[in-house]
Amino acid sequence: MTAQDERILYLKIDGKQYGPVSSATVKRWIEERRFGPNDYLRKIDQNAWVQAKNVAHLSMLFNQSRKLEGTRSFNNWIDAVDSGALVALTYEGQKAERERIRKEQQELEERREELEKLARQAEMTKEEAAELDERRRQLDDEALRLQSENEEIMRMESEVRRRRRRQTFVVVAIIAAVLGAGTWLTIELIGARADLEERIAAIDERLEAIDERLVALDERIERARATGDTELVEALEAERIKLEEERAGLEAELAEVEEERHADTPEIEEEETEVQGRTGRIAVAGDVQITGAGSGHSDRSKTTVTAMVNSALSGARGTYNELLKSDPNASGSITLIFTINPDGSVSGATGSNNKLPAGDLFGSMIRSLQGLRFQPIEDGPVKVSYPVSLTPN
Repeated sequence: MTAQDERILYLKIDGKQYGPVSSATVKRWIEERRFGPNDYLRKIDQNAWVQAKNVAHLSMLFNQSRKLEGTRSFNNWIDAVDSGALVALTYEGQKAERERIRKEQQELEERREELEKLARQAEMTKEEAAELDERRRQLDDEALRLQSENEEIMRMESEVRRRRRRQTFVVVAIIAAVLGAGTWLTIELIGARADLEERIAAIDERLEAIDERLVALDERIERARATGDTELVEALEAERIKLEEERAGLEAELAEVEEERHADTPEIEEEETEVQGRTGRIAVAGDVQITGAGSGHSDRSKTTVTAMVNSALSGARGTYNELLKSDPNASGSITLIFTINPDGSVSGATGSNNKLPAGDLFGSMIRSLQGLRFQPIEDGPVKVSYPVSLTPN
């Protein structure tokens, strides 16, 4: 077997390794344009890869217009391979190979630093997860405490109603003894009305307690949102929704009791009084649309965006409640439109289909959106279309 046919060379083309191959195969692949000046080669007993264009004996082979010189150069290269020297680098080739190795070493160092950074971030994430678990435990403990307090208040209310019923029964018995059997219907009406008044007072107290808890929750949500703790924000928002549902149930119960009380009340012309201190609800009113390059990222999901925006609108809720003092039936809707940038900031906040009541509600909402700060991502910006409705409780 001639040296030209001996398979002692490895080639690397587009990152894929071939070989071992013979010198003749290398020459043929060069002529067939399968092996080019930017590809790499090494001898079977060597470890270092070098670019073919940096090999003195091969550089002429890549110039098809100089076939004679190329053939002579290739024969010289075969002699060099036989003598144990795979490559004789040109002066420029030596500099190019050193620069290539330097760059690869630099890239390797950058990759190592990036891996160390990721490792540190992973440790931080574990610490943050532990802190979040502790916050969740505290939140569960607080929820249990509030539930216990609520049950205790309900027991106290029940005891008060029982005492009042006994007192009412005594009064009814006395009145019955004095006025005689003909007054029993009036006495029963008095007792029933007293019971309705007790129920209304009890419901009002529970509504007031829920309102205080809602205000406290809004403050906690604001603090969690300021620190970027989206999971805690979602947990607090879930608790807020439960409180709002409980409040809505109490409002419905209060309406039924009021209706029953008015039905049992003789028709007397009274001056109509305006309801004061009414609270309202600002909530998402449809499908939240999220589009753009980063829309598939978990930190730009509908759940995360809804939780963040809902908590950000706490300031607007205060503005709305102030408006309800002068206009208890004020309501409206709007579609908020804004962009979440890759760094987590919000820009371009505006609105469409604005049907808000008069006042600074729109400005309050826009300012709330502009103060939002999401987790940064690398996937690109997203555009959000967020429908909102305003309804009095």
